[in-house]
Amino acid sequence: MVVLALAALAGLGYAGWAIIHRRGIFSDFADGTSTMTVDEAKSSDRLDAIFLIVAVVLMVGALAWWLVLKFGSRTSGAGVDIGGLVVTVLGLIALAIGLVISGGVDGKGSQHDQGDKAATAALVMGVGAALAAVGLIIGILAVRSSRRATGAGGPNPYSNW
Repeated sequence: MVVLALAALAGLGYAGWAIIHRRGIFSDFADGTSTMTVDEAKSSDRLDAIFLIVAVVLMVGALAWWLVLKFGSRTSGAGVDIGGLVVTVLGLIALAIGLVISGGVDGKGSQHDQGDKAATAALVMGVGAALAAVGLIIGILAVRSSRRATGAGGPNPYSNW
């Protein structure tokens, strides 16, 4: 459960960063109303890459751990489990789509076009990270409910007595 919680927090943290700060940087750049320059807009790329890598590694690791638990019949197995897995995977797919969009920002075209495309990419990536985090939170519920059903220490070896 701790792995899922850390991954969900990382996903929500990245979503906040991407949707609020990163999208704001590129929206200001596109509008041309601020003193935002190309170099300042690109300077946030290193920090974004660090946040993104940490969030994705944690989320994918938590997803893999969740799947191991699921196939080991240690989760609830109900619709909550499947729904959470689907939401998490859809969020990671949206995150990947945002990465593809951001790869299309190539420095060609007007400042407005570049800024709009980068802001859209940040928004899609942020929404994808938030969606994946919600799926992982659902996973916490699925794992927690299965732990309650079997007892905190796992299956009870004396349950047949």
